[in-house]
Amino acid sequence: FEKTLYLSLHCLIISRLLQSGIERSEVHKYYESLMALLKNNNLEKLFQGMDKEIKIDPATPFFVIFFLYHYHLHHDKGDQVLASLEIILQILELIRKNKLIFYRLKSNKLLERQYRKSDLEPKSDYEIFYPLRQNFILNIFWYNALEMVLQLADLKKIRVKRCHRWIKKIKQRFYHQYVRGLIANPQHANEKFGFAFHPSMIYALTFPFPLLEEKPA
Repeated sequence: FEKTLYLSLHCLIISRLLQSGIERSEVHKYYESLMALLKNNNLEKLFQGMDKEIKIDPATPFFVIFFLYHYHLHHDKGDQVLASLEIILQILELIRKNKLIFYRLKSNKLLERQYRKSDLEPKSDYEIFYPLRQNFILNIFWYNALEMVLQLADLKKIRVKRCHRWIKKIKQRFYHQYVRGLIANPQHANEKFGFAFHPSMIYALTFPFPLLEEKPA
């Protein structure tokens, strides 16, 4: 991308390359490059989009976590896991403390998108790539990120109690808040929820840790 790095897309692409079976040395090179970027930046400023040469969007923090998870799961279960976990826990802490510009964490531990206060405000570049009401998708990302943290921590026999508590609370609230009405009236889903069949939702549903465990869902 010459001088501009679209960090979310970058992480998605290298995750797919990783899963396609490219050489271990190549995967390690991508990992080292990403870790150098994360370690040499203030993560709060980076994920708020303050670096003009690095473009970010609401999914970026999660795509970074997803790549680190797949990298260690398939290629490296050694000491570098701890370095990655340190970065991931910093990202989760930014989300927990509502330090990122895209969303806030509610008391029930679900993420809620931050929207423009007025249609007169200029749209951000990232908005055209996401459905209007994307809280459903963000919470699938959020839940999977937490599950991935537990998996990585387990490789080093580390307990992350806070993540366990958050996961339990998310599972209690997610179906009730986002899915129940959709299942009850599927013929009206697209009218009631503008995001109902957006490709981003279909993609989100392919993640390894499903939130929809009830039979109708």
